[in-house]
Formats: sequence, structure tokens, C-alpha cells
Amino acid sequence: MTFKPGQSGNLAGRPKGKSLRQLLQALSNKTKYEIVLAMVDKAKHGDVRASEWIAKWGSEPTVAGLEIATREFSIRIGVPNQEDETEDEQEGL
Repeated sequence: MTFKPGQSGNLAGRPKGKSLRQLLQALSNKTKYEIVLAMVDKAKHGDVRASEWIAKWGSEPTVAGLEIATREFSIRIGVPNQEDETEDEQEGL
């Protein structure tokens, strides 16, 4: 196939199907929450792209937790109680 000046290289156009935005809107809130938790976990373990995503979409972490607000959804991740962490540490001893 030869290209002519001024002619698009993609004659068929954009492939049909759902966009990423439509796919995200169709997900349940539980699934979205699990995706955000997975990204936080990946960032904790050194994944640079996950850290960049959180920096881009996340609010400043507070005592109440972290809020991730994208164009498609907003989810708040709470911080575990200090008592819960202490109990977990004691069980590990």
C-alpha cells in the first residue's frame, strides 16, 4: 500500500469497541477499590509507575487516609487503627 500526501495512514479509522473510560465506568466500586489497593501495594514495593499514578491522582495523605480521585471515580482508603497494628505486631512475636 502506498501513501499519498495528505491521506491518513489509518483508513479504517479507530478500532470499534469500548474505551478505557467506558470500561472503568462499568466496574463496580469494590473492583475499583481493589485496583487502587493493588496500586498502593505495588508503590510500597518500589513500582515507580504505581508511585507516579498515586502522585498524580492521590490527595495529600492525612490521618484519615488517602483519597484517589480520577476523572472516572473517587475512592478513599482508610488508615488502619494503631491498635490493630499493635495487635498484629504482638501476634507476630
